[in-house]
Amino acid sequence: MESKMFSNRAIIILIIIFNVIVYFNGLNNEFIWDGNELIKDNQYIKDIENLPKLLAMEDAVPNSINTGFFRPLISVTFMLDYQIFKGEPYGYRITNIAFHTASAIVLFLLVLLMTEKRLLAIIAAAIFSAQAVHAEAVTVLIGRNNVICAFFILLSLYYYVKNSKQGKTSHFIYSMIFLFLGAASKEFAFLLPALFILYDYTFGAASPIKKNIGKYAISFFVLFIFMVYKSFVVPLSGSVGFSVDTLYQRIISTFPIMVKYIVAQIVPYNFYHYYDAPMNESFFEFGVIASFLFLLALISVVFWYRKKEKILFFSLGTYFILLAPVANIFTLPNLPIAMMADRWLYPASAAFAIFLARLIILIFKGKEKYALVATTLFVVLLSSYLVRRNHIYRTNLSALQKMAEMTPGSSVIRNALGLEQLKNGNQLEAGRQYRLAIEANPQFYQPYTNLGNLYILQKRYVEAIELLKTADRLRPNFAFTLSSLGYCYQLMGNIPESNRYYEQATSLNVGLYAYSALTKNYLAENRISDALKLLERAYSLRLSKTERADLLQNIVKLKQMLR
Repeated sequence: MESKMFSNRAIIILIIIFNVIVYFNGLNNEFIWDGNELIKDNQYIKDIENLPKLLAMEDAVPNSINTGFFRPLISVTFMLDYQIFKGEPYGYRITNIAFHTASAIVLFLLVLLMTEKRLLAIIAAAIFSAQAVHAEAVTVLIGRNNVICAFFILLSLYYYVKNSKQGKTSHFIYSMIFLFLGAASKEFAFLLPALFILYDYTFGAASPIKKNIGKYAISFFVLFIFMVYKSFVVPLSGSVGFSVDTLYQRIISTFPIMVKYIVAQIVPYNFYHYYDAPMNESFFEFGVIASFLFLLALISVVFWYRKKEKILFFSLGTYFILLAPVANIFTLPNLPIAMMADRWLYPASAAFAIFLARLIILIFKGKEKYALVATTLFVVLLSSYLVRRNHIYRTNLSALQKMAEMTPGSSVIRNALGLEQLKNGNQLEAGRQYRLAIEANPQFYQPYTNLGNLYILQKRYVEAIELLKTADRLRPNFAFTLSSLGYCYQLMGNIPESNRYYEQATSLNVGLYAYSALTKNYLAENRISDALKLLERAYSLRLSKTERADLLQNIVKLKQMLR
């Protein structure tokens, strides 16, 4: 018999207090990683009049590349934060912590609704709240899309379960509304129909899936509506891509990747943040076979007891479904290497918290006090690592240096550390980090581009050209690399070649820099008419108010010159 020492309201208050305590030391951390670009230097979020633009914009980031992602709700939350907190990082983290805390509360209510077991719900919410891998998603602001998407996934699932149990149409409508909002936050929400089917299969009566075909059809229709909305803003192509590794390599490497993610949530002694996922060459490598056998055994045992341990089966199934998109079968088109990141675990970790909670209760079956003691010790361990990670994230440099220490072979981390060292004026160390990034992964284009730009600063133009051309070969049609090539040739006095690369960059319609630089070249060649046409084309780009006003002023000047 489970005790009711605390009411549900008291449990919710304790969840709020706990999350405030464990995240408090990270409130005043600087904007790090992409935080400056997303928030501090982002003109779009600073004017409330831009709200309609944010709802019809691929990425609310100036000069961003075409990723194919459309997450307007995240941009809107940053805009609302700016209206209240301006450029103060602590305000944006308060919002992240609020959504994280709300997710923990909804998780508690969801487990309670599904199982009517308070102890299970309490332990699951406690583990989820304390997870050390959540530091990147909550404390580092670029992880907000994971936090908010997980919140809406949990809410949508909660109301779906409530509709299944109580039959109220209003609950299903709420579920669909939150499904749409989740899709507007991140792509994980597109997996919700699979979770609905899994829930009905696990907890439903006879032939539950057949009885709920209509609900599934409506959920798919809601996602279709979102995709139609998205198609007017973002091309349907380009959202995902394949890396330079073979599909076979990616499939077999999924097994050790999933095991690493599982271990990270149980024993978070290593600090990773964002790191390369090494690709395996053969299924018969020890790491691949061992991981495959472990996962097979785990899934087989849980499936065998699925009728007796429904919540165990449902939570593990949900975990693997939500983990599938980040298992590296697919990659980002602008980052064609296999990656792992703590923040990508956030939605799946809610299901894993339920799984661990049920395991703890099974281990201490009939001994509630022992289960609570074990949970307390585990939560204290997790939260101690969480607090330490919050501290590591205090500055970009401190975070990147720790990441490089923990994952010295990560090309992404080495490249990012090089950028940070350059920002701090340390060109020598920046160059060393770029070279280490190239050495770690010769197929990763970004360090070639960044080292090439460093050589431009050092007037080593011939070496810069060689590096930039290598980057262009590895990642064709990348506007930043093409613009860098144009700039380097411009400095070398080779205007025709400079124009060629600038023209390629402007054809991609990304960012204003290449347009401005090419305009200067055209004016130097007295090609005023070509310069005017170019600026008129640039006017259709995603621009801030200031950029648009300056551009219009230059267009007027060129028209006057042609009279």
